Amino acid sequence: MIIDLTLTNGMFGLLGPNGAGKTTLMRILAGILLPTGGRVVVDTLDYRSPRDRTAVKRVLGYLPQELGMYPDLSAREFLDYIGILKGLHDGPSRRRRVDALLDQVSLVDVANRRLRTYSGGMKRRGG
Repeated sequence: MIIDLTLTNGMFGLLGPNGAGKTTLMRILAGILLPTGGRVVVDTLDYRSPRDRTAVKRVLGYLPQELGMYPDLSAREFLDYIGILKGLHDGPSRRRRVDALLDQVSLVDVANRRLRTYSGGMKRRGG
């Protein structure tokens, strides 16, 4: 099977029947899984290269159906943690980015509340 997919900037979803491979494709595109055949190239970055995969992960967002959140963290702490995992090691710069993201998803007022207290919709925005 050959998949040739071209996307512009923005937010996208993937639809299909159960078992069609949607989750597998999304995990491959997010760099979580490696394909068993073929290759994945994003803006000339080839996923076969660990360095290229890391570069793509820094700019690509992936929101799975089941969120792997830590209920005892606040949204601010969770996003800061994700920033560290994405390679944003400069603390002040990362915190500014976290604040901007919280503002973008309208969670500034509840940013310091524990995630376990959030509604389902709030958790999705924080993820």
